[in-house]
Amino acid sequence: MIACPNCKAENPDGSSFCQHCGKPLAGQATGSGPIDLSSLNTISGDETKPRGYKQSEDTALEPGTVFAERYTIESIIGRGGMGIVYRAKDSIGDRAVALKLIRSDVVGGDAAIKRLISEGVLTQDIRHKNVVSVYNVGQQDDQPFVSMEFVNGVSLREWLRQQVTARTEVPLRVAARIIAEILDGLDAAHSMGIVHRDLKPENVMLTADPSPTAAPLKILDFGIARAANKIESGTGTGLGTPRYMAPEQITNPDAAGPSADIYSVSVMFYELLVDVLPQGHWQPPSGGRSDVSPAVDSLIERGLSNRPASRPQTAKDYRGELVAAVNNTAPASPPRPTPPPPPPGAVNSLYTSDGNKAPQVDWSNPLKQPVVKWTAIGCGTLIFLFMVLVMIFAIKDAAKKVPETGPSPSSSSSESEAGVAALNGLWREANGGRYQITVESNGMFSGSGNAGDGSPASVNGQFDGVTGRAQFSIAGYVYPGTLVWDGKCNVSYVLYGPDRQARFTGMMHVTNDTVCP
Repeated sequence: MIACPNCKAENPDGSSFCQHCGKPLAGQATGSGPIDLSSLNTISGDETKPRGYKQSEDTALEPGTVFAERYTIESIIGRGGMGIVYRAKDSIGDRAVALKLIRSDVVGGDAAIKRLISEGVLTQDIRHKNVVSVYNVGQQDDQPFVSMEFVNGVSLREWLRQQVTARTEVPLRVAARIIAEILDGLDAAHSMGIVHRDLKPENVMLTADPSPTAAPLKILDFGIARAANKIESGTGTGLGTPRYMAPEQITNPDAAGPSADIYSVSVMFYELLVDVLPQGHWQPPSGGRSDVSPAVDSLIERGLSNRPASRPQTAKDYRGELVAAVNNTAPASPPRPTPPPPPPGAVNSLYTSDGNKAPQVDWSNPLKQPVVKWTAIGCGTLIFLFMVLVMIFAIKDAAKKVPETGPSPSSSSSESEAGVAALNGLWREANGGRYQITVESNGMFSGSGNAGDGSPASVNGQFDGVTGRAQFSIAGYVYPGTLVWDGKCNVSYVLYGPDRQARFTGMMHVTNDTVCP
């Protein structure tokens, strides 16, 4: 058990917050001890580091030191690739702040420092409950610094690690609530033209245990990633955490927009549901969870698209689709109520809804009962009419003796094959995969292109009606699979691994100049 330092109540081992007063527990995060700002010292090893980064010895400021003539250092609350974060007391306003001293070798040169300060000034204007407030950004004796709101809590990374260690599955609605709160904070920043660019669980602080109805949290470090990245942008590299970073941040970091944050949110959503990252692992979250609907799979897959234009374009759009996808999960059907037993002594009796005894029914001659009588008459009439219709059609068929002068009509199978041939064209996936496919009238098809991650790929197979077999070759690996055509412009697929387990599922939209726009 863990004793709460605030109210002294006992809490179960592993708890992050007191179940009675809601305060962080000792050893987790307290107002006087170190809090988890693991964006600077991550548990997973996913630290934010620019290209060419080398660890150097940082000289930490001692408690009692006054920095920039206003911040009195109290303790170190985190350190990592970007620098050191202190808890300090700001003499202006007489409040506790988190003071981040950024490494000079991360942000170097006058241009980069000016960029840091200008980005910081913009972030000062973000006022949202889900974004850490920035109080001051500047430079003191060649030392860049950021003063911001001091937050009691634990990082989302630490909270998720606790769930994994305890083998506790994060409920869908809890994960969705966390993502919705993050999206609300992003929407406030994006509306001001500010993109985070380094969003990850280490940069989200939970201030209380999340639930399906509430997930109090704060997003850290808006603007710092882009400011530091200016040093390296000329080399074509980006600053961020590779496994959470959108592809366009690697090739053109300065052009990364709000959709880059949408990509990072999708990685985090997937990780909350599956406990692993999607890169190199992707399988629909619904495949292993009964509470996740295919609509949630589709939303995450769109958010992870390599093409920014294929993702939801705004945080507000993503949040709306998130709500719709989560509510699409059908609740379990309630058990059918068991009717109450008849009153004692009731035999061969019916009772009305108000408990009064209904008139006795004499079943010795069922045809005496009105309902049974008219039901029998109706059934007899229907049987008579059916026989009359059969005779009429038989007579008409016998009278038709017109000789056939043309070829026999094509079978339904031939029509289906001819329809499949209309699927010639470009097959596109929501994750960015593109294949140029040729389909013959007999259902045989083949083509090539690129998978969603850009890997070269080829495909061949055959349709038999609206179903088909296929073989996908992606980056040297061969995946057999099955296809289902919806009769219009969409083809669903399931690809299997060597263990015959489903590895990939999805849908491709066909585009051509004849049938499918």
